[in-house]
Amino acid sequence: SSDVCSSDLRIAGDFELQKSANHVPYARFGLIENIGYGERARSQYYEVWAYAEAANRLIKGKARKGSLLWVSGQQER
Repeated sequence: SSDVCSSDLRIAGDFELQKSANHVPYARFGLIENIGYGERARSQYYEVWAYAEAANRLIKGKARKGSLLWVSGQQER
């Protein structure tokens, strides 16, 4: 795994709060990170699943396509 900590992650598309079979709220959405500059610029795409309180915070904060998010944690490979 590697550490992920970025302030330049934008939500790739709109999403809705859903409920799992166990009635746990969740949201699934893509994040895009812009990396590099000029000719070396590229985008990295992440698929994100937010559960329970994290999903509720996204909805309460009115997160939507284009919203900027701060993400920290570890990424499994």
